[in-house]
Amino acid sequence: MTNKLSNVSVAIILFCAFISPFLSLYAGLSLIVVFMLLALLPVAIMINDRNFSPIFRDAYSKITIITAVYALISSLWAVDPEQSINLLWRMLLIFIAAIASLEFAQKISNKQADLIGKYLLSGLIIAFIGANIEYFFDGIITKFFRGFQEKEHVYALTDLNRGASYLSLMIWPVFAYLFLNKRKVIAIVLLLIAGWTLTNLESQSSVMGLILGVLAFIFIYFTKKTGMKILMALSVISVILVAYTAKTMDPAKIYQEIPEISGSASEYRLHIWSFAANKASEKPLLGWGFNSARSIPVTKEEYLPGGRHPLPLHTHNNVMQIWLELGAVGLVLFSAFMLSIMYTISQNNSKTMAFQAGLFATYFAIGETGYGIWQNWWVAAGIISAFFIFIATKNARNSY
Repeated sequence: MTNKLSNVSVAIILFCAFISPFLSLYAGLSLIVVFMLLALLPVAIMINDRNFSPIFRDAYSKITIITAVYALISSLWAVDPEQSINLLWRMLLIFIAAIASLEFAQKISNKQADLIGKYLLSGLIIAFIGANIEYFFDGIITKFFRGFQEKEHVYALTDLNRGASYLSLMIWPVFAYLFLNKRKVIAIVLLLIAGWTLTNLESQSSVMGLILGVLAFIFIYFTKKTGMKILMALSVISVILVAYTAKTMDPAKIYQEIPEISGSASEYRLHIWSFAANKASEKPLLGWGFNSARSIPVTKEEYLPGGRHPLPLHTHNNVMQIWLELGAVGLVLFSAFMLSIMYTISQNNSKTMAFQAGLFATYFAIGETGYGIWQNWWVAAGIISAFFIFIATKNARNSY
């Protein structure tokens, strides 16, 4: 039974590897569906084998469970307890699916991993071609798909932001697959194409994330475990600095000194972070409760010029959302979670550590400017990319 499920699951993984990069450009929210499809049979295998130990095995799993318990407790004082519980259940299901998927990835053979790498490469190249067609031909593909909708849609490059973010993550498994299989020139050329494509799409968060990921990759590639220790320290410091800066900054003054970047909504982001920090300061220790960002009470006086809401759904910053919802306790747990992930990365083969660090840095950086930390599609994007880079580096360690 398990062997049959495993063979079918590999076929599904190949399909997800090939289709998800292109699909993300036009239906980014569907990545949660892609992830659940990818994880469906690994979860079934875990249940069939009655092997639930991986859920409680690794440090990051234990910290996630502790955070979930605290999030559940925080729903008692959340602005909307029912909304908090509903999201918590979804996140727990995603967590179990993630653990099952990563556990299944360890059973992938070298031959299967190489085939998955080829499908990933093909899917990513097709996605890059599609993204550049959109750029040079004014969204011709988007307009075609949207033409089937009754509601008229005005195309803008920002329509591709979710896809751009996903591509900035998925370049890492492909980069690792090529680089560690002695195709370094092709790997570097593809990385440059990725940077050029993302720049054309005007997704500043994705470009910034990729740049920081590349810097982390280069740093860890040469410094290895020593560099990982430094990166771990910098990550904790960054959590403190982000929260402190958001609380003390003057958005209007900063915006006057730093020019607006086209398509970035940087001025709006500054006001959102400042408002979130001020609200977080009202309940600094325990926060407003899990998933309360979208329900924080706002007075008429707190609205921004032009009638803009000071906190639209989420903070567009992972650290600020954690502080706002779960308080200083949440920031400690978040820091511990990041450290546990980086510690796990540091235990890998030194030749592949840098690639996983690059992916981690890219995902964290985008989360600091782009999306809500609990957005299902974005969490799924991170897990999918982690799943594939684990497979890519696993195979590479045996063939490098």
